[in-house]
Amino acid sequence: MPFGLGGSKYRTELQSQLDQLAITYTRQHPRNSSDGRAELCAEIRQTAQEAIAAGQRRAVEKASGYQTIFRAAMESEIRNDYDLWVRRAFDGLV
Repeated sequence: MPFGLGGSKYRTELQSQLDQLAITYTRQHPRNSSDGRAELCAEIRQTAQEAIAAGQRRAVEKASGYQTIFRAAMESEIRNDYDLWVRRAFDGLV
């Protein structure tokens, strides 16, 4: 998903992907599996790498600290798992 529209576009896309990752923890979501989350994390990582390559590291840094509203509704064990996947997605990039 290449974007050439500046940092806010990348940040918005990354935040949307992080929302999608959080939503995968609902039972009815089709990506509610380790494989589904791994795929989403790979997409997040690809978007972040594209942003960095386009000189938008700051957008990635801001997105990596994004607190999705869905996170607040998670039980602590699930929240910890979500946080682990987010760290994996951004590992070495920020």
